[in-house]
Amino acid sequence: MGVECPGCGGYRMEVVRHDAEEMLFWSAALGVLGVASLLIVLIAGDVGLLVADLSSIAIACMVVGVLLLVAARYRRRPNAFECLSCGYRVP
Repeated sequence: MGVECPGCGGYRMEVVRHDAEEMLFWSAALGVLGVASLLIVLIAGDVGLLVADLSSIAIACMVVGVLLLVAARYRRRPNAFECLSCGYRVP
């Protein structure tokens, strides 16, 4: 069946979610960059760059990637329902 709309009584309620696909993309990209950087550190040794060591940058990329993943998972949760028939929104 479905959720009944309080406005029109129909059963055409749709879940409204935030778009989190871009956050998931950047989370994956930073995770891959962090893992690749750690592999370079394991193979060639820790290289000092202009700002910090490569291992520090790799850890930072992985931490930011995990934080973005958590934020994207939170944003994908349903936060409202909207009726397709009359447009009534239940927060």
